[in-house]
Amino acid sequence: MAIDNGQLMRLFALTDSEARVAADIALGLDPQVIARRDGRSAHTVRAQLKAVFTKMRCNRQNQLAAMVLQSPAVKWLDS
Repeated sequence: MAIDNGQLMRLFALTDSEARVAADIALGLDPQVIARRDGRSAHTVRAQLKAVFTKMRCNRQNQLAAMVLQSPAVKWLDS
């Protein structure tokens, strides 16, 4: 599976950073893990996640993941 961040940006009016956070959450990553991996503060990632929730009109990570995974931004690869 691959997630097209550019398409997430267009579909949900997200910034590049917000799209990356949304895709990472959909892939099952924890915000703390995202922050450590990207060298950002956990506060920054949480703020971006909050903005994503507002723009995508959801309030839970599992709702966000479902919306991303059901969107046209996801390309399912044959194995």
